[in-house]
Amino acid sequence: RRLHHGGGLVRQVRTDADGALYWSGLETPRDGNPLPDGFIYRLRPETNETETLLTFSQGDVGNDWWGAFDVRDGKVFVGTLRDRTRIYDVSQSPVRQVCELPISATAFRFGPGNSLYACDGQGVLYRFDDLARPGDIQEVLRSPTPFVDFVIDSER
Repeated sequence: RRLHHGGGLVRQVRTDADGALYWSGLETPRDGNPLPDGFIYRLRPETNETETLLTFSQGDVGNDWWGAFDVRDGKVFVGTLRDRTRIYDVSQSPVRQVCELPISATAFRFGPGNSLYACDGQGVLYRFDDLARPGDIQEVLRSPTPFVDFVIDSER
């Protein structure tokens, strides 16, 4: 089955506990133009319908969102790319910054409790056990091969 909805490039894909499929879409800016608004799409398994779940302004998320996101408890969180990644809850208005990580993350995922995992695109996976204290960082994996996304096994 071929799935298509929205424009731009698909940047990341996620699922939630209910089996819904989400993906982020963002057009690559050309000719020095600013980053366009962000889109999060969803495929609902119970109806097999695709929808634009959220659209948000780059200005609300530091003008540096390139597609990193995760879904937790029905809320969508996005993360900026450069410097210190800032994570925002874009499910509410106004958009709210949740935390700022001490690394630049290409992808992040929520783990058990209040933990968060993030990778740096260079081969290191980090865990943050408490988003209220993102400076408390643990290196979980160091790989000689760079990676830009990952999956965590929440059953462990």
